[in-house]
Amino acid sequence: MTTSNTPEAAAPPPRSRRVAVVVWTAAVVFGGSLMGVQARMNGELATVSGDWSWAALVSFGGGLMLLAFAAMTSKRRALALPRIVAAVRQGRLAWWHTIAGLSGALFVVVQATVAPVLGVAILTIAFVAGQTIGGLAADRFGFGAGGVERISVPRLAGGALVVVAVLVSVAGRLEGGFAWWLLILPVISGFFVAFQQAFNGRVRVQTDVFAATLGNFFIGTMALALVFAVHGALVAGPFDWFGAPWYVYLGGVAGVIGVPIAAVAVGTIGVLRLALALVTGQLVGSLVLDLTLPLATTAVTAWTYVGLALAFVAIVITSVRWGRR
Repeated sequence: MTTSNTPEAAAPPPRSRRVAVVVWTAAVVFGGSLMGVQARMNGELATVSGDWSWAALVSFGGGLMLLAFAAMTSKRRALALPRIVAAVRQGRLAWWHTIAGLSGALFVVVQATVAPVLGVAILTIAFVAGQTIGGLAADRFGFGAGGVERISVPRLAGGALVVVAVLVSVAGRLEGGFAWWLLILPVISGFFVAFQQAFNGRVRVQTDVFAATLGNFFIGTMALALVFAVHGALVAGPFDWFGAPWYVYLGGVAGVIGVPIAAVAVGTIGVLRLALALVTGQLVGSLVLDLTLPLATTAVTAWTYVGLALAFVAIVITSVRWGRR
């Protein structure tokens, strides 16, 4: 009797597993759409203030402040960071699981410094390529909470297709005349962001989703505070830090919603599918913003919709079990 019940206890039934994958993938797409909103806010703040390091710090710091207020409402949440430290001391987490926030900090720095040279379109393509490679690697070597997922033809095809989806969606907006070697920076950033999602999932399993989110924002904010201080010491102003509209200072709120969704979902859908869903969500969010609050550089074409459709197809390809069961 014990043996007959073991498989059922070890893993959820196939149908409930499929439902969970669909639900969490949809949730991550929503979280990704908020990242598109966050990027718009950060970009406007950087433009108005004239200081990209300030915009990055406000984004992470705003999220950290919100989480700090939440921690004051519960003793368990107030002990979130000590519980992460305890998990490391007990060997349940490696120390490098706890510094995932550095990947997010690296991305906003690369975004702010390289985008003016490469252009947003090419930066996005390079970042997605790195994130896809990182997702495949993190799954293959079991860095995520969901364990090892081997590299297969459908997973490779899905990863390649989402890069094509982004390329198609930004067709006509590719700027030229830059140093192509700079592409390595957003590729590296995307690669490490994939591992950030995997490590956040590990921290969530050993503590809880609030601790994983708080730890992510704490580390990222500390790193960006250092970047802001160094940048301020080396670069003379004038900077207009508080001259932007009030709503652009709320970019961190989107991260507070998106990071915990990803930390929970990664154990169910894996790092690669998480990366694809986040990219799809970013395309959705960018499209909604371009349609409702267009900028002077906005260009929504038929290719935008084709790229979005290809991104959804990429998720399906990596989600379906192909071949004989």
